Amino acid sequence: MIRQKDPDWSNVGERIATVEIGGQPRQVRQAKMRGRNGQRLLVWQWNLIGQRSTVNDHVDKLILALDRVRLQRDDGLSVLIATPYEESEREAALATLARFAADMEPAIGRTLDQVDGK
Repeated sequence: MIRQKDPDWSNVGERIATVEIGGQPRQVRQAKMRGRNGQRLLVWQWNLIGQRSTVNDHVDKLILALDRVRLQRDDGLSVLIATPYEESEREAALATLARFAADMEPAIGRTLDQVDGK
């Protein structure tokens, strides 16, 4: 999620996680970040390709290429959200990210549709 030698942030753990957003399971790339000042962030990232949620960049490129060949919409976006956390309160941070993602999901979908001109 960040370049390897970023002077301010270190990635101290990253994995693909299945989380619940708006009552639906979703895979996200989840990272724990630590700032030079000691701040910790829990980060979720996923891509939306034609309203399909993915976390695999290689699959995303394949989907985009196939959509372009089939003359279908070939747009997409990357969603990245973060919240501060303490290791002892990790579950609260996960719940915060899930609530925010569920609340913002309709607006994110509308924004992608606006880019496509719908």
